[in-house]
Amino acid sequence: MAKAPIRGQVKTRLARDVGDDRALEIYCRLLDRTQFVASECVQRFGWEVVWYVAGDDDMSWRESYISAAQRQQSQVLGDLGTRMNAAFSDCFANGATRAIMMGCDCPELTAERLRQVENKLHAPSIDVAIVPARDGGYVAIAMKKLHSFLFFGPEWSTANVFAKTQTIAAHHGLRMFVSDTLRDIDTGDDLQAFPELFRKATSI
Repeated sequence: MAKAPIRGQVKTRLARDVGDDRALEIYCRLLDRTQFVASECVQRFGWEVVWYVAGDDDMSWRESYISAAQRQQSQVLGDLGTRMNAAFSDCFANGATRAIMMGCDCPELTAERLRQVENKLHAPSIDVAIVPARDGGYVAIAMKKLHSFLFFGPEWSTANVFAKTQTIAAHHGLRMFVSDTLRDIDTGDDLQAFPELFRKATSI
């Protein structure tokens, strides 16, 4: 899932620490990295990649960040849970037997980590696989069929999203694999963990 790279509309929490221009620069680098990971998943594992995109009346930016070979779909209107539920529903309606959803905020989320998550879904004993984030949310979630209730209980953009999702899953009898916790990019402090990746561009 991705947003159009529009100044003042992406990485708004980060922008409070580093300003709108720097936040947009960081987000564009994250888009680049997400495309790299997506393409690697296609090449190495033969996966189909679908980009669910929001906020782009002008779609020209997609040519710079999204491979023309990868399907693109506009996100539905609504809160994050509504949009995630619709995206998973679209995947399964189009014949997927397993689906992984990720955003564009986590530099540590590699193709290999996604493969590990997908592999867990092959086990009959696992219904859902999730990659928690250090801020209390999660950076990826995977399932073998749609479990809409997972997206309508959490209070999004809070520190208890992952914990609430675990509670809802357990209440409905779902068996969940929990991967290692990763760091996503939401604040200026998060940037300090990736000095090489997010070093400011310099002019010569």
